[in-house]
Amino acid sequence: MLIAHATRTLSLTLALVLGIGIQAHAADPAAAEAEKLARIAPAAAPAIRADRIVPLLRTKLWLDRATWETPPDAMPSHQPLTDSLFIVFAEDTGLMVRPLVQREVRALGLAPADLRRLAVANLRQMLPAPEVKRTGGAKLVITPTGYGASRILLDEFWREQRFRGEPVFALATHDMIVVADSTDPQAMETAKSVAGNFFKSYPFAISGALFVRRGDQFTSYPR
Repeated sequence: MLIAHATRTLSLTLALVLGIGIQAHAADPAAAEAEKLARIAPAAAPAIRADRIVPLLRTKLWLDRATWETPPDAMPSHQPLTDSLFIVFAEDTGLMVRPLVQREVRALGLAPADLRRLAVANLRQMLPAPEVKRTGGAKLVITPTGYGASRILLDEFWREQRFRGEPVFALATHDMIVVADSTDPQAMETAKSVAGNFFKSYPFAISGALFVRRGDQFTSYPR
């Protein structure tokens, strides 16, 4: 699925609308964890590079549509994150980001937990520094890659945040996370509004719902 070009175009549009300058930062090449996990799968099919596998975030609705009347081996490889949100594993070829199907992932020979660790370690390597914009008490975190919203999977992202209440967030687009403190009514209203508006208006919105991180787990909010 060709999403990279369109997503980058959307990101530039967001930058103009929100007054955010987009910068490209080279990823740190020293990712021992990514290299270690990538070596677990040396027999991967030549068309797939284990060190280029990344986690996308998609909803159950997206997954249901993508797997409609699809043979099991051709289904997108995925793991649940919440009751309505899934990690879909993909390969960033540099030209496009395409979801991997079950048979391709099986060829890697990785256990599900190792596959997720590998994808997250690669994500850590490949994501440039985000642009951050504060509005209405909320924080907009934008990373124009096609999978910037997956930054929520990085523990260090949450360690950088400061909350009095719970860390609530919305995945407004593939590239944008809206973060709000549950004790701040204005921030919560902003997160809800931004997520809802983008979900209704943009083809690259992920979900109009709010989510919360509790410990190292994610769930829908409120719940």
